[in-house]
Amino acid sequence: MGQYFITINKTKKEYIDTYTFGDGAKFLEFMSSDMGMKEATMMLLTNGGVKDNYLGHWASDSIEVLGDYAEEGNLWEEIQDEKTKWKNISVPVYKALFEHNAWFKEKMDERLRNHPQSYLYSDQKKVLAEIFPEAMMEGKLREKIALEKNLEYNNFKSSISDEKMEIVNQQLTGIMDLLKEEQNNFLNNNNI
Repeated sequence: MGQYFITINKTKKEYIDTYTFGDGAKFLEFMSSDMGMKEATMMLLTNGGVKDNYLGHWASDSIEVLGDYAEEGNLWEEIQDEKTKWKNISVPVYKALFEHNAWFKEKMDERLRNHPQSYLYSDQKKVLAEIFPEAMMEGKLREKIALEKNLEYNNFKSSISDEKMEIVNQQLTGIMDLLKEEQNNFLNNNNI
């Protein structure tokens, strides 16, 4: 099972959860990830003399990464309670991270354009859809095209008899042998 964590600000009674950033809540899940939890925490803690849109919002406060097995009373339960006075600031912090970190924003845009979005859930999906609508659309189109090509290939493959498939494989093997032979001739003739 393992222990789950959230990052809390005891001074302001605020916290950020890992799931909003697309990370898992177990220690190694968010510590070995580049989805945003560590970056958001550093943004909140930065003390550069300027506080702007969550940049430095937690500077000089009492901060803790709290586990659900913590020996400190019932703080975990208190934070998770529906009637808690603790405020989850994960969504606005996630949005601010993209505003303050151009490199992170560029990497997320690239990730969303090139990979399927089926792994995105809840608040993270809402934030990314708001900030990267074109990238998410492109990623979904790529996913759909890949699925359609895979279906077409499987339909084509199932329509070919084993005998025809063997002939095609033999022909491909012959072509590969010819290409290797030509490559070797080229390398030998050019003393490469």
